[in-house]
Amino acid sequence: MNRFKEFFSLLIIVALFCACDSDRNEPVLDGDTSASTEQFNTCKMHFNGIIDDYDGQTRATTGYAWANGDKLFIRFNNEEKYDVCGFATYSTSTKDWTVSYAGSLEKDKTLPCEVYFFTNYTADGYYGVQLTANSAIYVDSIGSYSVSGGTINLSAKLEPKTARLRFISANTTKHHVFGLGYYNSFDLESDEFTYSSERMDLTYSYSSTATDGFSYSTDYIYGFIDYDNLSILSSVDDGVVYQKSSEDMLLEPGVSAYLTTPSTAVNKGWSVYSTVAMLNVTYEDLITDGGISGSADDYSEVDYLGLSVKWGLTNVGATTTSEYGTYYVWADPYGTVSPGNYASGYSSYSYISGLTNYDAAAYNWGNGWRMPTTSEVEELANKCIFRECTYNGVDGLACIGVSDITAIFFPYSGYQTALTSYSKRGSSAYFWTGDYYYSSSNYAYCFYSANSDKLSYVYKKYAMPIRPVKDK
Repeated sequence: MNRFKEFFSLLIIVALFCACDSDRNEPVLDGDTSASTEQFNTCKMHFNGIIDDYDGQTRATTGYAWANGDKLFIRFNNEEKYDVCGFATYSTSTKDWTVSYAGSLEKDKTLPCEVYFFTNYTADGYYGVQLTANSAIYVDSIGSYSVSGGTINLSAKLEPKTARLRFISANTTKHHVFGLGYYNSFDLESDEFTYSSERMDLTYSYSSTATDGFSYSTDYIYGFIDYDNLSILSSVDDGVVYQKSSEDMLLEPGVSAYLTTPSTAVNKGWSVYSTVAMLNVTYEDLITDGGISGSADDYSEVDYLGLSVKWGLTNVGATTTSEYGTYYVWADPYGTVSPGNYASGYSSYSYISGLTNYDAAAYNWGNGWRMPTTSEVEELANKCIFRECTYNGVDGLACIGVSDITAIFFPYSGYQTALTSYSKRGSSAYFWTGDYYYSSSNYAYCFYSANSDKLSYVYKKYAMPIRPVKDK
């Protein structure tokens, strides 16, 4: 008898488990499940709609074919309740969709929803996506859905969120572009995009579809004009920057276009619309001058390069960006130690950035300014564009950042080995970092313009300028 009871109880448990498992394929109706839960409900979904794709150089048309594994990200509106987030996956074998969502959906009502589709993206959790400049984005913010018979019926017309463009060129010459923005992430739960306007470094490959007699093209960039001017730097047209007003480009969402890259020989404009002459600007025109007197207060809140730290416009002790400034022995914040006559106590310090008693930038400028670290110089070298130029009659290096078409200037200061003896003055830019050289405590790292990584090391007893940085 006891064995029969145990067997009967087991049958009930199995039956309940099977019932619960089968319910997971049905939409949860009028429940209280939180939208942020990771307990997903799964069911079939019929998609009644289209996706407007880009077509040549015209406004988007209905030309997209769904691929296996394509995903739609959906925010289901639940009237007075919370929005429910979900994602639907397409199957080429069934020619239909399977949708997973966290929350509850109401039955037998037509309700609004927002639908998103991305290409060339990386998933970031359940509802986040990481995007690049080559990611296409399609959106319908006024879609609709209904739940009937265990199936979700979704209606949407997905349209491009951005324009797309490609650059064509006669060769593979490297170009740097400022002024283009693109979306770099999206979160479905917060319903928010983030975007970047950092400099783009164009890469070309041979293309049979390139036009205007040119044979090389970039991949399509999906984005928008974020500045008043689009600016292009060429690695071969030394000293020249090309600019074009954003008003001439008309890059509205859904538009597909190409830009023929300019050169000193042919200044091409937007071929899709009309040929517009470029405006030539020299590197010197990009440089922002300090014009300060002993402090950085005039520009302490301005970020000219778009890096992890703000870089000052002048060297410590200089009143304009083209002046060399004061030459400091390493770890002497006062500038009183003579080059070559190093104070014995200073050589024992390893990292002095931000230490007012040893950091000349922190001591003289204050307000959070300090000597840069080696890692911050490496970031400067890796992310910025450097061009030799003459500014205010002084030879030096224009340093162009990632956030805007502006530059700061590093004069060719060289360094000082004795009171009246200089090395490489007029031919190379130097300034101290706050880091000692790990192989010998008698040396410290410094910025050196001639090296590709912009780093070198010099005797601490020598003197050189200091270019301050500030944490954001």
